[in-house]
Amino acid sequence: MLHFQQPSLLQLLWDSMLCVTFKRLNASAKEIKGEVKYWFDNNPNNVYTAKANEKTSINLSKIQGLESGKHRLWAVCGNDTVSRQFVLFSISDTKPAENTPDWAYLSSTVFPKDGKPVYVQVGSSCENTPCCCVVALASIVRNLC
Repeated sequence: MLHFQQPSLLQLLWDSMLCVTFKRLNASAKEIKGEVKYWFDNNPNNVYTAKANEKTSINLSKIQGLESGKHRLWAVCGNDTVSRQFVLFSISDTKPAENTPDWAYLSSTVFPKDGKPVYVQVGSSCENTPCCCVVALASIVRNLC
């Protein structure tokens, strides 16, 4: 049995690293070795390899053909095939990366000690609504609690 060790819904920044573990288990839930072949969307011509049960870092900005929007990661090992959908986006996008009534992204839940900003991106792809807005906050403007 092959599966991803990742959350089910992923929002990924275009210039980020995707860290994934392709878990391969036998019927007793024991890890078994193997070579995993993986690719993005319906493009099995650009196949990458990883070892099963080991963390793999994928630099998304280096994957040819990936742009903002919905994508699917496919993985095959032995007779097992799995896939996981994700949304790839950039902080500079002017519209949500997927068709959705409400898009939101928060770069962090705390302000960094080095003074770098926290980015908030909100938007909607519905008609007659603002497209997308990005705000960089360096500190709390007003605490409402």
